[in-house]
Amino acid sequence: VDNSSTNQTIELLPSTTYSGNISYTGKDYLKIAGASNGTSVIDGNITLTNCTDFDLSNLKMHNGHSITINSSSGSDTHFITFMGSGSIEQYSGNLNDASGIVHNASSTSAAIYYYNTSGNAWGVDITDHDFGIWATANASMNVSTSTFCDNMLDLYANSGGYIYAPNNTMSAPWPQSIAGNVTGYSNDVCSKQLSKSDLLAD
Repeated sequence: VDNSSTNQTIELLPSTTYSGNISYTGKDYLKIAGASNGTSVIDGNITLTNCTDFDLSNLKMHNGHSITINSSSGSDTHFITFMGSGSIEQYSGNLNDASGIVHNASSTSAAIYYYNTSGNAWGVDITDHDFGIWATANASMNVSTSTFCDNMLDLYANSGGYIYAPNNTMSAPWPQSIAGNVTGYSNDVCSKQLSKSDLLAD
């Protein structure tokens, strides 16, 4: 990791757990790729700062660890499965995307949090959170073709944040599971009838 340079790909082994935190500052056009079958496990936090066009893919985040991206642009996180209450947090960047994220562990925090950052999220699956996706401090997001189940709020945008969200499956009928500056329309409702989504109908 420390010796990597521009345009390199770090390939992780399948059925292997990597323990310890990963931190990059000022590294561009790099890719960390887990095994395509999703069995490369990170037992630590991942932090990117001042990176451009960085790619994280096919990883399992273990024990509630998170991915934090600071002051970066064009960074993509895809096919990441969270095995605990961790999250993806984006701060002060632009064009940072998330796709194929699976986060079904119960949490009182947001699964995906964008602060003063623009980007897209699609094909994500978030269950049993107080907040699915939260955009704040002038963050701007497009969220589509994603599935939300049993969340208190699927989408929340405040303090100048904005979310456009067409064609998603929601925890409760639109607009019961959204709050703040969220537009678009999603007609489908998750078939799971669990505790948090039940509260939305009360």
